Amino acid sequence: MKRLASVLVMGMIIGQGAYANNAGEKAAAFLKLGAGARANAMAGAYCAIADDSSACYWNPAGLTQLDQREASFMYLKPMTEVDGLGYSNINVALPNMGASLVYLGYGQTKEYDKDGDGSFSSFSL
Repeated sequence: MKRLASVLVMGMIIGQGAYANNAGEKAAAFLKLGAGARANAMAGAYCAIADDSSACYWNPAGLTQLDQREASFMYLKPMTEVDGLGYSNINVALPNMGASLVYLGYGQTKEYDKDGDGSFSSFSL
């Protein structure tokens, strides 16, 4: 019994750093923005009651609560100081199935090379 307890304690100590920490901090920052006005107004505490088309994003199991077809569209400009930065979300749901598209455009970035000045755009999809 002592051996089992020590193995469990060691597993908890060693495995403590094996979880995802600070999601969306380095890449896929659009995952922190959320989808749908109601869910964002609830500060993301929407997973348990996801009962509209934004359930595609928050909790796909919530699609079983739908009685009819639904769609939602969202566009957000998080910071007006950054030209071209925009977040778009489209959800289409049928009873028991749905699809979601999330797009975050980062705008134009200046590019410097030996041939002259240029620019490129980047996005997350």
